[in-house]
Amino acid sequence: MNYSFPIIHTIDDVLPHINGREEFIVAERVGHTVINYVVAYQDSFDMNGPDDHGGAVRRECRGLIFDAEGKVMSRPFHKFFNVSERAETQPNNIDMTQTHVIMEKLDGSMIRPILVDGLLRLATKMGVTEVAMQAEEWLAAHSHTEHLKQWLHWCMDIDVTPIFEWVSPFNQIVLAYEEADLVLLAMRDNETGEYHMPDACPFNMVPCYGSVEGNILEYVTRQRDAEGREGDIIRFSDGHMIKIKNDWYVRIHKTLDRVK
Repeated sequence: MNYSFPIIHTIDDVLPHINGREEFIVAERVGHTVINYVVAYQDSFDMNGPDDHGGAVRRECRGLIFDAEGKVMSRPFHKFFNVSERAETQPNNIDMTQTHVIMEKLDGSMIRPILVDGLLRLATKMGVTEVAMQAEEWLAAHSHTEHLKQWLHWCMDIDVTPIFEWVSPFNQIVLAYEEADLVLLAMRDNETGEYHMPDACPFNMVPCYGSVEGNILEYVTRQRDAEGREGDIIRFSDGHMIKIKNDWYVRIHKTLDRVK
């Protein structure tokens, strides 16, 4: 978990590191290209130490979008993991003395803005999808639509990706949200991968709850017993993150998967 995010200028900085790996796809869209992973094999996101550049690049391949010239135009979250899921996220390997913040893990779909033929569109990890169009309809119907769109354009103009969670009664995963919303989770520099969070923005921002006080194991145990929510994300000052999912949520999610 203690590695530097890779610099990505163009699609050529990524393609060599996924060559021959069937779990990653390169999807051509109108005016842009999406690189995403469709399945996670045991070694898909392995890194042989903090200097493993190829491994770090593969962890970025969860919805990277490049424009028609191959320049990176949208960089959502890197791949990160649950506490205790991998060796690097075992509690004894997590340095909780780093500055960090606890954020609520929302139960929806990741959304970010992109430009398609000069037009503002919203996209999921795979581009402009049915779910993304639900978010577009919400945005178009909002009373401050133009103000919100201006802010999204400003982000793209400075090569930053604002990352949202789309929550809606019509996009229910497990939790039932009474009202639809685009909730800002983070902002990310397209080339460096650096994370930011603005002091203010015209969208609602993800709820934050301070920092972990005391032992991380005690905190994880306590949070996993909570019901009625998905869990938490702990984001450190360097941008790296860990997930904590509640047992209640995981149990219901698995049940729903079995009946689909």
